Amino acid sequence: MGRTGTRRTGGLLLLVVMLINSLQSASARTDAEIFDMLVKGYKPEEAPDRYGANAGYIEVGVRAMLESIAVDEKGSAVTFQCLQRLTWDDIRLRYRSAPAAGGLVISHATAGVPTAPRIWLPSLMYPRALMVDFDNSMDNSFLVRPNGTITWQRRVHVMVPCEMQLDSFPWDENSCVFTIRQDLDGEVLMLNWTRVAGRPVQAGPHFSVTSFELTSLGVSSYTVSPNDITGESLRSKSLVMRVTLKRQSDYYVINDVIPTSILVVAAYMTFWLPPEAVMVRSLVSSFMLLACFLVSAITGRAAPLATSLTALNVWNLVCLLLLLWPLVQSLVVYHMSRRPSGGGGSGSGESGGVGALPKLMELNGNGEADVEAISPDPSLPPPPAEAELGPLPPRPGLRPQMVDVVSRVLYLLAFVVTAIVFGVLYS
Repeated sequence: MGRTGTRRTGGLLLLVVMLINSLQSASARTDAEIFDMLVKGYKPEEAPDRYGANAGYIEVGVRAMLESIAVDEKGSAVTFQCLQRLTWDDIRLRYRSAPAAGGLVISHATAGVPTAPRIWLPSLMYPRALMVDFDNSMDNSFLVRPNGTITWQRRVHVMVPCEMQLDSFPWDENSCVFTIRQDLDGEVLMLNWTRVAGRPVQAGPHFSVTSFELTSLGVSSYTVSPNDITGESLRSKSLVMRVTLKRQSDYYVINDVIPTSILVVAAYMTFWLPPEAVMVRSLVSSFMLLACFLVSAITGRAAPLATSLTALNVWNLVCLLLLLWPLVQSLVVYHMSRRPSGGGGSGSGESGGVGALPKLMELNGNGEADVEAISPDPSLPPPPAEAELGPLPPRPGLRPQMVDVVSRVLYLLAFVVTAIVFGVLYS
């Protein structure tokens, strides 16, 4: 009994699955069959009938979903990949049936796109675009509703020029513009952004951008030069999408700003070494200076090519100057510590000093000094007592220790002020 019930249940489930598959295939065949019936006698070269307040135009709604943005900094270009949806009305494609999807879902192959379209399609162009490519993927399709409203979905890749504002690199923000307008040789279109949930253009759920982050996404429209159509001067709209990209500066902060800051702080310790340790001070300062130069050179290879000084270049230049400070000062302080204290020099021989030294020794007949002939000269004054000499005069000029003390304050103050200014300007 149990086996019989199990077999009946399995057979019933199999029947349900087969029924669902047959309904899906029948629905797909129904969409294609209905579309084939609609396009019989249809002339795709003729534009849809115009009616309503803007009878002189063919109204086309546009909305897009950004999927990715690729930035080419060497070529100063940005490539947008987006899923574009165009919507317009064509009363020649009205029908009465109501498919489950709300309309006929027609693939590009069924509609004859892009080689031989079987229905009228709006002709658009992308001004100033360096490259336009339409991806023939499974997402490209048409949705034909019973009231004749057509939604054309297609994936497009557009490369447009975008000048990078590298003065603030790597904390720069760049604004890039993507424009859509009608083909000058086509019908007069009235392009309008179609707002879905208040936003005609939005980033997709899997949106990605290389080395940047999307900070703002805005749209606008403007009218283009008039065209003479049927004796009337009509003006068409162009749509503009503007994106603002902020560079991700983590790489340059971690690999350049932080290491150079550590080197500057480490070089500050040389001001606490004694002036006599000139070799140690010079070696430490030279090592810090060379390390800072190598760090800036390595990160500079990954930076985009700029025609002027960037913020990162200014930071590295300030750090190099700060590291050059203790190296130069170590030599100056050492020279000051070795400088003589001044005073009159002592001569030698008979003409040295104030006058010639008196002859204190006489030679005997054998050429040896006659000790008995040595006698003090009564004309010379007695030497002064030690207490009467007084303290030695102070050495003129600054002392090396005082120079180090002043440099400790000024060096640290210069680095802190530089860091604060950069933080305020580029935070």
